[in-house]
Amino acid sequence: MLLSLLLLLTLQLLLPLLPLLLLLPLLLLLRKLRKLRKLRQLTPQLLQPLSNFVSLKKGRGNPAFFITLNS
Repeated sequence: MLLSLLLLLTLQLLLPLLPLLLLLPLLLLLRKLRKLRKLRQLTPQLLQPLSNFVSLKKGRGNPAFFITLNS
Protein backbone atom coordinates (compact mmCIF):
# COMPACT_ATOMS: atom_id res chain seq x y z
CA MET A 1 0.00 0.00 0.00
CA LEU A 2 2.72 2.46 1.01
CA LEU A 3 4.87 1.44 -1.91
CA SER A 4 2.07 1.95 -4.43
CA LEU A 5 1.28 5.35 -2.90
CA LEU A 6 4.93 6.34 -3.15
CA LEU A 7 5.06 5.16 -6.76
CA LEU A 8 1.93 7.11 -7.64
CA LEU A 9 3.30 10.26 -6.01
CA THR A 10 6.60 9.87 -7.87
CA LEU A 11 4.80 9.43 -11.19
CA GLN A 12 2.69 12.52 -10.57
CA LEU A 13 5.83 14.55 -9.88
CA LEU A 14 7.75 13.22 -12.88
CA LEU A 15 4.96 13.37 -15.44
CA PRO A 16 5.20 17.16 -16.02
CA LEU A 17 8.97 16.74 -16.54
CA LEU A 18 8.57 14.08 -19.22
CA PRO A 19 8.67 16.48 -22.21
CA LEU A 20 11.87 18.03 -20.84
CA LEU A 21 13.44 14.61 -20.41
CA LEU A 22 12.57 13.76 -24.00
CA LEU A 23 14.08 17.01 -25.28
CA LEU A 24 17.30 16.69 -23.29
CA PRO A 25 19.18 14.43 -25.81
CA LEU A 26 18.21 16.79 -28.64
CA LEU A 27 19.47 19.81 -26.72
CA LEU A 28 22.76 18.06 -25.96
CA LEU A 29 23.20 17.17 -29.63
CA LEU A 30 22.55 20.77 -30.70
CA ARG A 31 25.13 21.95 -28.17
CA LYS A 32 27.75 19.57 -29.59
CA LEU A 33 27.00 20.73 -33.13
CA ARG A 34 27.38 24.35 -32.06
CA LYS A 35 30.80 23.56 -30.55
CA LEU A 36 31.86 21.80 -33.76
CA ARG A 37 30.81 24.82 -35.82
CA LYS A 38 32.91 27.11 -33.61
CA LEU A 39 35.90 24.79 -33.97
CA ARG A 40 35.48 24.74 -37.74
CA GLN A 41 35.54 28.55 -37.80
CA LEU A 42 38.66 28.62 -35.62
CA THR A 43 40.62 26.05 -37.66
CA PRO A 44 42.18 28.53 -40.15
CA GLN A 45 43.27 30.81 -37.30
CA LEU A 46 44.82 27.93 -35.38
CA LEU A 47 46.81 26.81 -38.42
CA GLN A 48 48.06 30.30 -39.33
CA PRO A 49 51.41 29.89 -37.47
CA LEU A 50 51.97 26.66 -39.42
CA SER A 51 51.16 28.20 -42.81
CA ASN A 52 54.74 27.69 -44.08
CA PHE A 53 54.41 23.95 -43.59
CA VAL A 54 50.69 23.24 -43.94
CA SER A 55 48.13 24.38 -46.48
CA LEU A 56 44.43 24.46 -45.76
CA LYS A 57 41.83 23.93 -48.48
CA LYS A 58 38.12 24.23 -47.96
CA GLY A 59 36.37 20.96 -48.65
CA ARG A 60 32.82 19.89 -49.28
CA GLY A 61 30.75 18.25 -46.62
CA ASN A 62 32.64 16.24 -44.09
CA PRO A 63 35.51 17.07 -43.35
CA ALA A 64 35.07 20.80 -43.71
CA PHE A 65 38.79 21.39 -44.36
CA PHE A 66 41.55 19.40 -45.97
CA ILE A 67 44.95 19.85 -44.38
CA THR A 68 47.89 19.00 -46.60
CA LEU A 69 51.61 19.19 -45.89
CA ASN A 70 53.63 21.52 -48.10
CA SER A 71 56.72 19.90 -49.56
